[in-house]
Amino acid sequence: MLLSFLRTLGDTGSMKFGDIAIRTAMETPLWGTSLGRSLAYFVFAQLLAHLTFAALCWALACLTHYAWPGTSVTRRQWVLIWFIAGAAWVMLANASLFPTSSLGEPYSSVGTMHVFGLPLYLVAGLGLAVAISICLIRCLANPPLRRTRIGGIAVLSVIIGAGVLGVFAMAAPSNPPQATQTNRPHVIIIGIDSLRADLATGPDAAMVMPNLAAFLTESVVFNDAMTPLARTFPSWVSILTGKHPHTTGAVVNLLPREMIRTGTTLPQALRDHGYQAFYAIDESRFSNIDETYGFDRIAAPPFGAADFLLSTISDAPLTNLIVNTRLGAWLTPNSYANRGAAMLYDPDTFIDRVSHEAQFDRPTFLAVHLTLAHWPFTWARSPRLHETHGPPRLREKYYNAAHRVDRQFGDLLELLRSKGAFENAVVVVLSDHGEALGDPDETRYPYEIMGENRDTVQINGHGTSVFSPHQYQVLFAMRSFGNSLLKSRCGPAINAPVSVIDVYPTMMDALGIESQEQFDGRSLVPLLAQSASTACATFQDRIRFTETEFNPPGITPDGPISASAIEKVRYYYDVLPSNGRMQIRREIVPTLLKQRQYAAIMGESMVAAVPVPGDSRFRYFISDQKTRMPREIAGAPDSASDPVVSKLYEALQFRFSLAPRS
Repeated sequence: MLLSFLRTLGDTGSMKFGDIAIRTAMETPLWGTSLGRSLAYFVFAQLLAHLTFAALCWALACLTHYAWPGTSVTRRQWVLIWFIAGAAWVMLANASLFPTSSLGEPYSSVGTMHVFGLPLYLVAGLGLAVAISICLIRCLANPPLRRTRIGGIAVLSVIIGAGVLGVFAMAAPSNPPQATQTNRPHVIIIGIDSLRADLATGPDAAMVMPNLAAFLTESVVFNDAMTPLARTFPSWVSILTGKHPHTTGAVVNLLPREMIRTGTTLPQALRDHGYQAFYAIDESRFSNIDETYGFDRIAAPPFGAADFLLSTISDAPLTNLIVNTRLGAWLTPNSYANRGAAMLYDPDTFIDRVSHEAQFDRPTFLAVHLTLAHWPFTWARSPRLHETHGPPRLREKYYNAAHRVDRQFGDLLELLRSKGAFENAVVVVLSDHGEALGDPDETRYPYEIMGENRDTVQINGHGTSVFSPHQYQVLFAMRSFGNSLLKSRCGPAINAPVSVIDVYPTMMDALGIESQEQFDGRSLVPLLAQSASTACATFQDRIRFTETEFNPPGITPDGPISASAIEKVRYYYDVLPSNGRMQIRREIVPTLLKQRQYAAIMGESMVAAVPVPGDSRFRYFISDQKTRMPREIAGAPDSASDPVVSKLYEALQFRFSLAPRS
């Protein structure tokens, strides 16, 4: 066990996320806290797993010693032999199944070898199984040996141990009963994290994401959709509330729950009309959406500092082999079906978890968010890269992740079909935000005007720049199964400007449920009922907003993370002793809001506010989608000479309560 963790604990790169949590946690005592209990359970689980392995080696040694009593090999020597054989197989299997893990990476070339068309670890495992079987047969066939106490214990231990491990590790999740027929349709929202709209619907879609492309051919696709804030948590709060982040207060990741004013959420509204609500996500470090948002059940990794820490350091070859099994769900909960533990994450495990926990025995609201396409764009069996650096390498990683999440999306659709959920359902497929991949033509940021350059301005990722449309433009599509609640006269593609805040009012309108909530979003049902010639005209004057989020200095999606950057970031967060949750310190939120960019968009025109470094003022820019080059404005535009820009400027000031530049 010591050897298993020695490399992880000595590797500063593997601690780049966990260090934030552990340093923050160390500011307060761990004894009696939720984080302390999680750490204690982690130690207990590792000890249990490794002691069980040791006991199995001892039992096999006793078994072998009594199976061949005439040899000169002592029982202690047999223990060593079985330990070496078992440890070698564990290392080989770990290198094959988890080639980017701490002790898998050095041996990945051996782990990926095949013999007779089979992975080497399977061949080696078969050899070990044959050796153990021979020992068992010799002992069971020899009554005198079977009657000895130690020999009997050894035989029984091996049989029981193999049986228990086999049942827990290999058992497939139980398949709940088929969906109950109901007049009220199931409401299903499937989110795909960081999915660029141009990839989802562009020329590469059929090749990179064939399952999604096939689904969209039967859907109504909104070609001009965006999110008000290109981060998962604010975007999902907007989806569930139909409101802008500055209406709900969900403007920062890991904000204290009491600071967020959701009103009646979509799942709560549907529960009031007989629905059950279930939410599933495979990575929740910065998006702590829980039952307080209206859900009956949540399937997600444990929230809090333990998730940051344990999903990173829980990387021992022995426990890695069971992390994606039913036993792993109990023994290693912070790594099971957790995209945050990227080196151990198997996308199939999360689908199995949804299959096991989702039920459709009555009208159901199901929200599932797939995060595989999010940075770092890797998982346990990621393909090897060809490019070594720069935007091409980042794009290759991103496309690989998008292709794999498409398989996961297809598996989820098949799961829902097998459960009968599509007999009567309304399905929304969307991305919470997009992703900028570092290509020079992906941003219109005014470097020269601001006196900056590409090396000092973070434009990759998401939520980093309002001048990068690929960050806030999203996929947004809807499809009906069974009763055609969302039949469109506009055709399969609609170019009207829409937003993820439109999901809630649209679903309520489609289901015929009245709501007393004051939405910032708009129902798209009237839009669907109009002809293509008039549909976009009703939305042409719509103003939509977006903004950036807190971007820790020195931390970028495609670069190394320095120790000094980690040291700075940890002061932004607290760990609650009662539940171990990490939350941003509320006193710094006003400061963070003054350091972000804001934008108001109508048609192809955008007015953006950019903070002046070291000042509380903003500089304002006009950007046009055609010319792409922003120009600065000194104050409020004249409404007579430039009514569109004037309208956007006033809307920007009102929405975000900004002070104009003096």
